[in-house]
Amino acid sequence: LGLYTSAIFCDPGKYTGPELVLAILVFAYQLYADFGGCCDIAIGAARMLGFDFMENFNRPFAAKNFQALWQRWHISLTSFFRDYVFTPLVWSRWTEKLPIIGKKISKPPAVSSVIIIFALSGLWHGPHINYVVWGLLNGGIMAIATLFSKRWDKMIRKIPVYGTTPIRGFCQRIIVYLMFSGCLVFFASAMFKFPVADWLAGLASGWRGAFVNGTLVTNLLATGLTTNLLLALGGGILLVESVEQFGNVADWIRRRLWVWRWPLYYLLLAGLLFFGAFGQSPFIYQQY
Repeated sequence: LGLYTSAIFCDPGKYTGPELVLAILVFAYQLYADFGGCCDIAIGAARMLGFDFMENFNRPFAAKNFQALWQRWHISLTSFFRDYVFTPLVWSRWTEKLPIIGKKISKPPAVSSVIIIFALSGLWHGPHINYVVWGLLNGGIMAIATLFSKRWDKMIRKIPVYGTTPIRGFCQRIIVYLMFSGCLVFFASAMFKFPVADWLAGLASGWRGAFVNGTLVTNLLATGLTTNLLLALGGGILLVESVEQFGNVADWIRRRLWVWRWPLYYLLLAGLLFFGAFGQSPFIYQQY
C-alpha cells in the first residue's frame, strides 16, 4: 500500500482524480495495517517476556458509526484522553450546577469537550496546522453525530431498502470509512508535506475513461505494484478481516493443539519471508 500512497502523495499535482481518491482510501487502511501491525509486534514481544499489553485496535473499520470507530482505533490514546481530559472537562464545567455525581450530562459541554480532545490528538501527532485541522474535522463529525444521531436514525428508517439489516450495516460501514478517509487528506498533507490545494485541484480531472480504458489500473501498476502483489494483498486483507470477526486471532491460535499450532507458526513465518519488503517500508508511526 505504501508503494502507491508514497508515489501519489510525494507529487499529487501529477495525478488525476481517480488516483488521488484511491490514494486517500488506501491510505486509511495503510495506517491501520501499519499502526495495528506495529502494536501487534509490541504485544507479541511483550508476551514473550511475560507482560500482557492491551489491544490497541479492535476492527475499527467494522464500526457502523463514527463514535464506534474511534472507540476501536488507537484505544490506548483515546482511553487516556477520555479519562484524563474529556471526563474532567465535562464535570468541571458542571460542578456548581450538578453537584450530584451520576446525573445525566447535558450535550453541549460534552460536545465541546470532544472537539477539544480531538484538537489535542492532532497536536499529539505534531506541531502542524494540518494535524490540528484533521483533529478538528474528526471532532466536528463526532459532535454532529452526538447531537443528531437520534434524528438521523428516525429519518433513515423511512428508507425501504436501507431498512434491511445487511444492507444497512454495509452502507453504514462504507459511510464511516469514507468520512474517516476524507479527514486523512490533511493528515497525509502534514506527513508528506504537500499542499492540500494540490490534492483538491486534481480531483475533478481524469474521471472520463479511467475505468473504461483501464488508465487507473495502468497508473496503479506504474507505481511499483505488481498483479501478484495486489492479489496477495487483497487476499490477505479479506482473510484477516473475515477471521478477526470471530475473535482475537492470536488467542485462537494459542488454544489449538501443538500438532496444528506449530505448522501454522512456520507457515506464517514463511509468508513473512516470502512477501516481506524488508528495509523498504519503515513504520509510519515510528515518527510519532
